[in-house]
Amino acid sequence: MTDATAPGQQGVLFLPDVDRLTFAVVLGNGRRLAAGSLGVALSMARRVVAEAGEAWIVASDGSTARLTATAVESAFARPWVRTITDACKEQS
Repeated sequence: MTDATAPGQQGVLFLPDVDRLTFAVVLGNGRRLAAGSLGVALSMARRVVAEAGEAWIVASDGSTARLTATAVESAFARPWVRTITDACKEQS
């Protein structure tokens, strides 16, 4: 597995306790696009992957997943990561 830390982001060792997660999509150049919900973030990330080959979804607790055309990679075992992994498998 490659490092799933998004460009321009700092990796986290400990995830803070967050009541409600929000999400953002990060492009390869480090530009951050606010998405809010996971569904919107996944849709945006898929579009970025189609155009640029990779994108990152970053949650407000610091957890991150890297999306490519063939895989979802993450160092975090979070329910939202499993959700996008399953959604991407269904689409293939």
